[in-house]
Amino acid sequence: MIVVHGRDGTRREVDVSSQKSLMLQLRPLKVGIVGLCGGNAMCGTCHVKVRADQFDVLEPADEYEEMISHGTLTSLDLQKSRRFYEEVLGLEVIQVSTVSMLARKGTDHVYVIVETGEPSTMAMFDHNGIDVATREAVDEAHAVLTGNKSQYGLGRITKPLDQHGAYSFYFADCDGNWWEIVHARPRGYASLYDDPARDLTGRTDIDPDVFEHTGSDEYTETLRSQDA
Repeated sequence: MIVVHGRDGTRREVDVSSQKSLMLQLRPLKVGIVGLCGGNAMCGTCHVKVRADQFDVLEPADEYEEMISHGTLTSLDLQKSRRFYEEVLGLEVIQVSTVSMLARKGTDHVYVIVETGEPSTMAMFDHNGIDVATREAVDEAHAVLTGNKSQYGLGRITKPLDQHGAYSFYFADCDGNWWEIVHARPRGYASLYDDPARDLTGRTDIDPDVFEHTGSDEYTETLRSQDA
């Protein structure tokens, strides 16, 4: 048995099975758990907080490294945006001023969200990407977003497609910011750095009528065979 504390202050005792994901057992109870990735530990919708007296069981943090640390998104209404980010996308959000908040998911890369009162001018191909573990998780995310489109004031939601070496769809959030829910490969696009054939720097033999995207495994194999 576990104790579930709701956002409205309610307290419930729930019998659960040790043979099934806790997320899958709690989501039907409508207690605020979305599980966007379908329980594959990819989306960050469900969070685990470690007590201070248990910190010594965690691995030491890495030393500081230079990195791309953040991007910026705009918001029409900070609290409405926060509700969507937390309840649907499962982002970890903190408010850092009266007109701004920070959001992150799965990594230390942070978005700074600033309330401007104006809709975003972001176009679909200027989107932000959220990786999930399976094709089924993409379909499930699409169903969740479509089913909650009116409730959260979402814009256009495209259909899931196989594209640029991945399976994904795009949608516009309540502020006009575009997102892609995508299943491609472990570590997302970062994994492409591990394969020299993905880097087209300096190449003059690329046919633009054939080339689609460096994420395409089929096209990369074509380049690899040419270089052999």
